[in-house]
Amino acid sequence: MKTARIIVLSFIWTTVMLGNSLPNGGFEGTTPNWFSTGGTSTTAVEEWSTDEWRTGGHSLKITKSASDGTASWVSEDLYRYWSVFVGQNVGMEVGAWVKLDGVNTNPANDDEKIQLVFNFLDENGTDLLGAPLVLDVPQTAASTDWVEVKSATPISFPVTVAKITTEFRFGSSATGTAYADDWFIRNTTAGEWAGDFFNPNVDVPDGWFYWWPDFSAGKSGWGVGGPPVYAGQDVTEAHSGDASLKMVKDSTGYELVVNTDPTDFVNDGTPLVFSAYIKTILPDGMADSANADPSYAMGITVTWHDGTCGADGWGEVGGSDYRFEVAGDTTDWTLYQAVLTPPDGATQFSLRARYWHFFRGTTYWDDFKVMRTIPLVVDNGNSQNIIPEHFQLIKAYPNPFNPSVTIAFDLPRDGAVELSIYNLLGRKIATLIDQNMGIGRHRIRWDATSNTGEPVPTGIYFVNITFDGKESQIQKVTYLK
Repeated sequence: MKTARIIVLSFIWTTVMLGNSLPNGGFEGTTPNWFSTGGTSTTAVEEWSTDEWRTGGHSLKITKSASDGTASWVSEDLYRYWSVFVGQNVGMEVGAWVKLDGVNTNPANDDEKIQLVFNFLDENGTDLLGAPLVLDVPQTAASTDWVEVKSATPISFPVTVAKITTEFRFGSSATGTAYADDWFIRNTTAGEWAGDFFNPNVDVPDGWFYWWPDFSAGKSGWGVGGPPVYAGQDVTEAHSGDASLKMVKDSTGYELVVNTDPTDFVNDGTPLVFSAYIKTILPDGMADSANADPSYAMGITVTWHDGTCGADGWGEVGGSDYRFEVAGDTTDWTLYQAVLTPPDGATQFSLRARYWHFFRGTTYWDDFKVMRTIPLVVDNGNSQNIIPEHFQLIKAYPNPFNPSVTIAFDLPRDGAVELSIYNLLGRKIATLIDQNMGIGRHRIRWDATSNTGEPVPTGIYFVNITFDGKESQIQKVTYLK
């Protein structure tokens, strides 16, 4: 070890992030949120397509060359969250936009048809129409541009509609290729609201949805290129992996938000760190405007939920807005973070990437993380100011331990550190550190909890530390009760 001048022992306290509790923070995936494939055909191909779309950059595609069974895209409930605000006897029309490419024409029966199917359900799962609403896609021509397919007459119900599910379906003898996009629900009763479908433009992957004005209206006037806004998966830019979230807004006067589904977490009062990497391509001066005026801002909103959905559709017990200090009009990937404390009663959170009303431009977001914080003691020296010569994982203490164990390590230079806990099966159960750290001796305390904050069972665990992605060391610790 090298020795420098005599100094006084000192400790610095900072925060280290414990595990990422956000599913699909990388915006990866090959299916849109709340949609999955179905049917009995063994030759049909269902794709989340980027080769044709009406708005955004995706559609639901089915290609079927043989009369060997059905093929479909089936949704979960698209009417979620806000259905509690829709009154009884409110008229609505539903449908989607469909494009055909070489399909069979003039079908003689349902087996030869391409159809849209809607199910209107109450809170007990009872079909309020007694049977699905089935809309036939026009097949008078083998190939068409985008065609609106909608219910022929307004629909209304004397009770609250709790769920609406959809299906884009090829009958067992239908063939060719078809695309569906822009599922819509529209009001037909003046002065009333019929609710919204979520992810109707099928542009975001599992774990995400979005909001912008009229996003579930499927307007005919959008035309080529769609509305002046986009929020969806992009595969041309990524901080890591294959995809990122792309947000585009060219107009002012309305907001654009991209939401996560509500996510469970253990609320022990510990602050959470919400972070993402963002790349910006903005009009000149937009970053300065965003940093000077809250209505021009870009940032995040975190909603805290009690897990019940509640009378507001969310079960909301609080919310936190955080406006970022935008690094510049045109920037490469930059890490943005916010530390927020959950309120009492919160058992879930949802995160929104957000453009406030007057923010404009294109941004890419990737590697979203939501992590618990724990104190890290950084020992910058001892009575002789020891500077480590080597990377070293120091013996943990106490070991065996209960309720917590202190793990120490030396860094001979600044560098990237990942320190994780594995069980006997080799499964990573907690990531205690995943960040750049400075030269010196560092200590961290593990409280025998997993990434989600759940207590782990007693037994043997392995501390694995990696320095700069090259050097690794492992140590066994035993948790006793």
